[in-house]
Amino acid sequence: MPEKNGRINRRQFVADVSKTLIAAGMASQSTKSAKANDTDFGLTELTASTEKTGEKIPEKWTEEKRIKFAVVGLGHLSLEEILPAFSASKKARVTALVSGHREKALRVAKSYNIAEESIYNYENFDDIAHNKDIDAVYIVPPNSMHCEFTVRAAQAGKHVLCEKPMSTSSKDCQIYD
Repeated sequence: MPEKNGRINRRQFVADVSKTLIAAGMASQSTKSAKANDTDFGLTELTASTEKTGEKIPEKWTEEKRIKFAVVGLGHLSLEEILPAFSASKKARVTALVSGHREKALRVAKSYNIAEESIYNYENFDDIAHNKDIDAVYIVPPNSMHCEFTVRAAQAGKHVLCEKPMSTSSKDCQIYD
């Protein structure tokens, strides 16, 4: 049911989308093509009046426009998921690493073309405040370290993206009030 100004609420939107997807799934099952690579799902193109039309989305943002991240922690999640995802990203890139193991950080930095002067350890982490090649910090060390490095990154004036949990207890977060 439309709300004021002809807009629908979130609950109605989700319900409408769900109904559409279910109907489309049923229709595609009954009219399945014999082709193995058929990409016509029977859905009509959806556009909103607020969407820009006719503009091509750039393949990759320019280096100046891309968001530059420091990744804190070089464990399994960083090495196997996060860093490879950044290397495929068109809008962000890793420009700094923070690790408790310098030799490991140097090997990883070489793989991702990160300058040696942009490798930090947990003790000199606060120096990121002076690195203009860091816009944001991705916090990925063990959970017990999340709160400390989230706060330190914010205090350094950087945007912060923290893997969950931000802290191991609510009490830990209250000391920063």
